[in-house]
Amino acid sequence: MSNPLDLPLDPHMPRLAQRPRSATALALGAAALTLCAATASSTLVQWARVRNALRAGPGKQAEAHDAPEPASTPSMRLLLVGDSAALGVGADGPRHSLAGLIAADFPDAEVRNLARSGAMLTDVHAQLQAAGTGFDVAVIVAGGNDILRRRRMAQIARDADAVMADLAPRARTVVWLGVANMGLAPLFVPPWSWWVSARVRRARPLFAAAALRHGVCYLDFFREARDDVFSRDPLRYFAADGIHPSSSTYRHCYEVLRGKLD
Repeated sequence: MSNPLDLPLDPHMPRLAQRPRSATALALGAAALTLCAATASSTLVQWARVRNALRAGPGKQAEAHDAPEPASTPSMRLLLVGDSAALGVGADGPRHSLAGLIAADFPDAEVRNLARSGAMLTDVHAQLQAAGTGFDVAVIVAGGNDILRRRRMAQIARDADAVMADLAPRARTVVWLGVANMGLAPLFVPPWSWWVSARVRRARPLFAAAALRHGVCYLDFFREARDDVFSRDPLRYFAADGIHPSSSTYRHCYEVLRGKLD
């Protein structure tokens, strides 16, 4: 054994025994392992619930899709693109989706809905290629899936700008129904609900900025928990899956949109 202090060593001096780990250290280690296991289990359960809820969306497309056929000479041509919320998933039926509510107020209008469940911003481009041009109003509901699928914010910003550039020339008026505070949906539990809300909070100004650059009206539905109307009454404002809008939510959003259609 080296003697860095250059002091004489007593050969009869016993060596120091290794100190046993204290009960506190063992308890902390066990607690840390338990916490890691619980976090991993919670993560798997949370995202399994999210995956199942989102996969259930396409099966409901038959319940809420295009509005009825308009008159031969429509008074207005309106285009809907985006994700399951634009499609109407979670509504009690076609009449309660955005397309149905618009058709009820404008029976002579042509309402074309090309939205698809699970669509991200990049998927809207394909919907627009099938849409054509010459619309009076275009409404987009998108961005939520980009947030949930952990797309990087820089990519979300680029995709939002590209979609706005593609959509804006296709209608005289373009309205983007913004993403609400999805972290407050009943499907999410802490700490994952905090993560989702933080993601929406970061994406929100990116969406609004892209809309502004292309002359698109951005309707902001994001609210913090203290001001969020939807989470105050989740049984009323959320579908049974805990994440999609209910008929009451579609009605609420449509009332905000209604002034822009006029």
